[in-house]
Amino acid sequence: MNGIRRFISLRRNQPIFAKGRLVRLSAVDPAILVHGFEDAGSLLLLVHNLAGRRIKTEINFGGMQPGKFRDLIGEVEYAGAIQPRLELEPYAYHWFISEGNGS
Repeated sequence: MNGIRRFISLRRNQPIFAKGRLVRLSAVDPAILVHGFEDAGSLLLLVHNLAGRRIKTEINFGGMQPGKFRDLIGEVEYAGAIQPRLELEPYAYHWFISEGNGS
């Protein structure tokens, strides 16, 4: 139950969920669902591995060029890249926030 409370708290503390524009992005591997919200130069990215296998993939941001990402769940920072490489365990997910998205 603590995990659910934590996600509710994370969602409430990120106004971008309510006021951001919904975006759907893609990854190289079709088993990865990538979507999120964009608002005033910030990008909230939700990445889900829908497969029962570990996946290494890249995210395609189209014309967006996000800056440094911070993992909202693990509090880890990632350097920005046009196509960041991610490795996700089976059925894993990450919530990333990036400020300073230069579209």
